[in-house]
Amino acid sequence: MRIPPPSIGDRFGRWTVTGESFRDFGHSLIPCRCDCGIERSVFIFALRNGRSGSCGCLKREQVTTLVVRTRWADSHGRAAGDKDPLYRLWLRICKRCYNPQAHNYHWYGGRDIQVWDGWRGNAGAFIEYIEKNLGPCPKGMSLDRIDNERNYEPGNIRWATAKEQAVNRRKPTAG
Repeated sequence: MRIPPPSIGDRFGRWTVTGESFRDFGHSLIPCRCDCGIERSVFIFALRNGRSGSCGCLKREQVTTLVVRTRWADSHGRAAGDKDPLYRLWLRICKRCYNPQAHNYHWYGGRDIQVWDGWRGNAGAFIEYIEKNLGPCPKGMSLDRIDNERNYEPGNIRWATAKEQAVNRRKPTAG
C-alpha cells in the first residue's frame, strides 16, 4: 500500500510543507519552508523519518549554545556550565522553547513561547537577572512565568511553589 505524500501545511520539525510533491531523479521531494524562512525542496523520506528537521538552523543554534556555554563558564568563573543549577535551568527553558524534539515543546515553542532576546543566547545575562532580581531558588519552588501567554522575559518570571504554578495554568480553550 502506498503512503500518500504530506499535505500543504503539514509540519515536520521546523519544516512546513508549502507545495505539492514531485519526483526528481527517482526521488520524491516536496517544497517546504523552515521556521527561519528558508525555502527548500526536501526528500519526503527524510521528513517522515526525522532526518531533516530544519534547514540547518537548529544545528547552528545547538552549536551556538555549546559555544555560549563554554564562554559563559570561562567568563563567569563558576563551575563549567552543566554543574550550575541556574545554567541547567536556562538550558531546559531554551530546549522547551526551541527544540521541536523536546517532549514539552508543544506547550512552549509550539505555542510560540520564546526566551527574551537578551537571554536567549546569553546564559550569563539570564543568571545575572535571576540572582539580582529573584535571588536563590527557595526550597520547594521552581521558576514560573507570571503570565503564561507571555515569554520568558524580565518582569514575567518568579519563584513559585507547585501549588502556585497549578493555579497559574492556562485556561482550557473551548472547541
